[in-house]
Amino acid sequence: MIRLVKFAAWQIIIAGIIIFQFSCKKSGTDSQNTNPPPPNPPVTKKWVVSTFAGSGQPGSTDAKGTQAEFYKPKRTATDSKGNIYVTDGDNFQLVIRKIDSSGNVSTYEGSTVSSGLPWVGLLSIAFDNQDNLYAINDYTIYKIIGPHNVSVFAGGRGYVDGHGTDAKFNFIGYLAGSPSGNIYLADYDLTNQHRIRMMTPDADVSTINLTDNTGYDDSVHNFLYIFPITVDQSGNLYITSNGSNLIKKIDPQGIATVFAGQDPGFKDGKGTAAQFQGITGLAADNSGNIFVTEVGNNAIRKITPDGTVTTIAGTGDGGYLDGDGSAAKFDYPFHLSVTKNGVVYVADYNNNRIRKIEYK
Repeated sequence: MIRLVKFAAWQIIIAGIIIFQFSCKKSGTDSQNTNPPPPNPPVTKKWVVSTFAGSGQPGSTDAKGTQAEFYKPKRTATDSKGNIYVTDGDNFQLVIRKIDSSGNVSTYEGSTVSSGLPWVGLLSIAFDNQDNLYAINDYTIYKIIGPHNVSVFAGGRGYVDGHGTDAKFNFIGYLAGSPSGNIYLADYDLTNQHRIRMMTPDADVSTINLTDNTGYDDSVHNFLYIFPITVDQSGNLYITSNGSNLIKKIDPQGIATVFAGQDPGFKDGKGTAAQFQGITGLAADNSGNIFVTEVGNNAIRKITPDGTVTTIAGTGDGGYLDGDGSAAKFDYPFHLSVTKNGVVYVADYNNNRIRKIEYK
């Protein structure tokens, strides 16, 4: 009997240890199941502004990044490789500067490089879908295949549809490339007659027939801004109107509707609830968003395809400050381009700099 009692006690001790270990293991498993580790916090992306090129001092020095100098950069264009081209040289825009993806600035073309371009009046530049660069001088369109390779492509003074130099224009302030390879131009004859012209890769020029029942007049004389224009991936045109505070959308059939804006001001919103002041640049990304520069508000705005307007950079006050888009400052941001990766480059006119805006 004594031996049996000792054996039972030993069994009880072992059984107790096993039960305790199993209980602890099960309790730990249950604890893990009922209280999983907290998920990682979501990554918050925002628009961030930096200086891509330009020291801020006016000049013409070719160098890398902020060691380079610009003098009132005004219009921009982006090729398929992500290089940025800028008209530079105050109001007469004497040269075109090239900035590669690493920020290296060089003088690409202009009166100081070759005699192919006029010494004044490089009002706008744009690429076609084959990376040919076009520049305009009042009523003449130049095709630039590369440095020292410039030729007159189309144009002359007047208003005539036709081929090459048989076609005539009055005053072209902006032009825009399109996915189809056609170039679109806003032609203004300084007597409040405004037309949109289309030029094919073969230099055939025609006038787009518009159906505009929006009730907003395009004829407000505003020589400085001269109707900025851009084209999205679907072939819709976007052009400023009504004193450069309203943007119209023109579909491939030529039907115009109000896209965004109406009265001058600085307000985000949808469609005509949004307000702009002094639109000088438009650019479309690959997703159908339209980006806008405003010299009146010193701001960069984004418009989604449904017409919703938000401010991605700029406070409304002029100045110079990099950083978070909501705090960044510009001084007369005149024009902008968007790369295929969605990076926005802005010609910051009075700051003599090219600014870069990324969503990250």
